Amino acid sequence: NARLLMRAKAYLAFDKIGQEKPIPMHGSNQVRFRRYGVMAVTTSNLAEATAESPDRAAVQLSITDVTGNMIRRGNGVAITDVLAYQAAEDVIKEAQDVCVGQNAGESIDTYYRNVVDAGSVVAYSNGTARASVNTAIDSDDLRRVTRTLELANANKITKVINASTGVGTVPIRPCFVGVVSPRVAFTLRQLGAGTWIPVESYASQVGIEGLMEGEIGSAEGIRFVQTTQARAYADAGGAAGTGILSTTGTLADVYETLVFGDEAYGRCPLKGKGLVSIFKPLGSGGPADMLDEMMTVAWKYTGVCVILNDNFMVRLESGAAS
Repeated sequence: NARLLMRAKAYLAFDKIGQEKPIPMHGSNQVRFRRYGVMAVTTSNLAEATAESPDRAAVQLSITDVTGNMIRRGNGVAITDVLAYQAAEDVIKEAQDVCVGQNAGESIDTYYRNVVDAGSVVAYSNGTARASVNTAIDSDDLRRVTRTLELANANKITKVINASTGVGTVPIRPCFVGVVSPRVAFTLRQLGAGTWIPVESYASQVGIEGLMEGEIGSAEGIRFVQTTQARAYADAGGAAGTGILSTTGTLADVYETLVFGDEAYGRCPLKGKGLVSIFKPLGSGGPADMLDEMMTVAWKYTGVCVILNDNFMVRLESGAAS
């Protein structure tokens, strides 16, 4: 008898951080977020009103709309009757786990990542462009990122999507959230006890309910979630020095660490139909499958992801320690 082996699965981070706003059915193909701008501080005194000019001049509200149009993505697998009859395992269940459970999750999470990856606020561990990067992430880099978010008046994140159900939110201790590659996480753990705080050392008042799935620790006001979904660029940096990861040994590999404040981006699935699982059993193919030899398992996503405020997130590009 064959034994089913465990599959490698990426932890999905980007589908848990952004603001979720489902798009109603039977409505527009477009989602709209609205933001009211901050009014300028008043610094002058009010003079006494006169009969000739009893009214004060009103200030026009500043309104910014952020919109996005829904997209659709999907994938599926075909299962033959021979495979279904001969396999010792439940082929349909395994196909649903691989296709709908894993492929759909990783595909949608990658879509979200690619959207937020286009943010305009970028910091580099050294230099002013990706092609110059050849130093590992350090405490100064993290402090600069935190300073950038604080100067933008970005609020800290206080809740994330419930990882166990995928529905609703759970509270967390207020923080900025960083999404890192395991390569960068290895470097962060070398920052030292005075800077790096692993999750095992968190104060007891945080409680297990306050931890994010995939969270590994915190440093400089940022709590980090580790995932292989974080983007990396092989040999995209400057000359690789001693102790810096390089695919070919010549140029430094560059890794993205995305750090978010609250409402940096929005995830908007179609309400009730954001992700659907589609199973077509034997006999459903009509004339195209006259011998009832094929069945399919598939998924389809309908929704959109949009950046809500570029200033509420920072893309830090750095090398990583070897």
